[in-house]
Amino acid sequence: MDETLYAVELAGHCNELTSWRFLKEISEALRSDPTIPISPSLIEIKEDGGFSLVLPHGTVNMEGFEAPETANGTKNEASAVWSLAASLFYLVMGCQVMNGKGGAGQNESSKLPYMRSALPLLSELVQHCLNYHPERRPSLQEINALATEQFELCLETVKRGPKFQENSNNGKQEGAGRQNMDFWPEPMKRNLLLVALCLFLGCSLFAQNAVDKETQHLIDIVSAIRQAAPTQRESAWNDAVAAFSKDKSWTIMDEIIPHQNECRLTDRSVQWFSINRILSQQAGYETNQVRGDFNNGENPDFNYSLIERSLKAGLTAEYDLKSREGEQVFVIVPFDPKAVMEVEVSRNGVTLAKGVQQKDGNIYVTIGKDQNVKPKDVLHLTITNKGAQSMAYVLINHNTRK
Repeated sequence: MDETLYAVELAGHCNELTSWRFLKEISEALRSDPTIPISPSLIEIKEDGGFSLVLPHGTVNMEGFEAPETANGTKNEASAVWSLAASLFYLVMGCQVMNGKGGAGQNESSKLPYMRSALPLLSELVQHCLNYHPERRPSLQEINALATEQFELCLETVKRGPKFQENSNNGKQEGAGRQNMDFWPEPMKRNLLLVALCLFLGCSLFAQNAVDKETQHLIDIVSAIRQAAPTQRESAWNDAVAAFSKDKSWTIMDEIIPHQNECRLTDRSVQWFSINRILSQQAGYETNQVRGDFNNGENPDFNYSLIERSLKAGLTAEYDLKSREGEQVFVIVPFDPKAVMEVEVSRNGVTLAKGVQQKDGNIYVTIGKDQNVKPKDVLHLTITNKGAQSMAYVLINHNTRK
């Protein structure tokens, strides 16, 4: 059995740091032979998390990843640049350019796809590489130079950990430096003392049935995947695709920046919901990719957002959320209901609420209207995996805006 891992398995999960590393290493490899076929299925993920090109064996379906000029038999550096960008777009967005047709669906008047407004430099580079005119695309050397520079900058940011914010109340710093350098996207004892949390930590006993109908619907969709027997999980996943497609009230929460303590997507010990690809494809991608205004939890058109993340055993991840207003509800749905995870939401170093884990294994956090959350506030979400196993989970947010 072939245990080789390929980049295609990252579809919809590739973060900025991984993206720059991908461009850096594959552009360097292509400089020696730019005629090598390029697609996520032909790029191997090495043991150290890097990437390498794999020569195809037999006929390989390159649909969606070949430049428009290859239809005329042209294969050169410019066409390799186009294929490299199309491959990265697929890894980040979970879907192919030009509505899945690749270069075959592109013409001189085609609008260039844009990935995410949260990744402006990376998205603009991909746009330039996907230009219909080969002579207007950057060279592999230029891509490699920029990717090398940005990868080092991102890596240094990971080493430093999250930025510290001064707490105006007590002068203490918020956040903590990170020592674990395994930056790739890799859970547990029940010891939540609910009474102590309520008395000393100011959190609410947020009953499971207190969430509104739409939040519960999203929880049910996700929970159905984890409740399915392994042999029925593919069927449950397909049911989730259909359910998310019918529900127009949510969007993907892709504004949060992946944390270094998350698991590698290729970690075989982690059981995944694998819903980010569904979310990326259905969260308004086709209508928003050109504007560069990819729908996310900051979009005022949506009050509900969700995303799948993961966390290594015994570690903590921190995320910043903006554009939230009024009462807030957060729900963490771990893949294993027996997982124990602690959740805290703070603002300017002051804890607003802490999570309460219910019998179904889900953790519920509510921030009341009295906390007066405003759109300009930065809500700092801290999630800790208290168990001995790494864990995938889905984060759901109801931003009431009232």
